[in-house]
Amino acid sequence: VLVRLPVAAGAGRIAAIVILAVAAGGLIRLAIRQAWRELPVTLALASAALVLAAQLGLLTGARPSAVEEMATLVELHRTGGEAVGQYQVFVRNLVFYTERRHEDLFDEQRAIDFVRRPERVLLVVRARDRAALERASGVPLHPLASVGYFNRAALRVGAILQPDLSRDVETVLLVTNAPAGSAPERSFPD
Repeated sequence: VLVRLPVAAGAGRIAAIVILAVAAGGLIRLAIRQAWRELPVTLALASAALVLAAQLGLLTGARPSAVEEMATLVELHRTGGEAVGQYQVFVRNLVFYTERRHEDLFDEQRAIDFVRRPERVLLVVRARDRAALERASGVPLHPLASVGYFNRAALRVGAILQPDLSRDVETVLLVTNAPAGSAPERSFPD
């Protein structure tokens, strides 16, 4: 599984470090001078600096993002006109990056009906949901590719204070309902 942590590169990271250093310097200066009357204002400014540094250094993320990587993988594994569905992951963004229509399988029954189709389909699904879909549909879902996904929209303070890759990074799979070798032959124009 390819895991891309959401840490900015280059200027974003340097700006975040500088902002944090200035905020820390202000707090150290306050402590050395014992200017406790300035504490509320200094803490407010340091907190604002922390939020700005988090935005610049953490939340902007590295490129390509997980959804961009998955879009590339979908196109790579698409051998013809297969339907592509997404089950409760990359709901708004995958269609943007692949520039193709997808079926948004927003509930389990739609996902079950989708994978039970007689023709080959591609499904983007979280690894934790794959087994439940296989059990409910009776269809084995064969993995084609995977990416690690850090969902910044669901960011919790604990993920910043005590990062844990096994908890904070989800594995998102590209699966198919057809076993390997059963995909239609890809033809290229002469």
